[in-house]
Amino acid sequence: MFGPDSGVDNIFDFGFGAGRIDVSQWGFTDLADLTIVANGTASVEVRFDAANYVTVNQHAGLGLTLTVGDFVFAQPS
Repeated sequence: MFGPDSGVDNIFDFGFGAGRIDVSQWGFTDLADLTIVANGTASVEVRFDAANYVTVNQHAGLGLTLTVGDFVFAQPS
């Protein structure tokens, strides 16, 4: 789970369908709320704001395209 002031983190060995990134503590309700950099590469950066982000590394070094199914979002109010 990633929330405000979580800083800079890494997720290693992220596999297709094997896990989800929980961003609900940020209040994000949709994929469009995130800034995703280098989607489709082996190392994708998910930015929550300028100082807080996570780098997601695909376990086999293959291209990784994150989609809505890879995240847990907050429920819209």
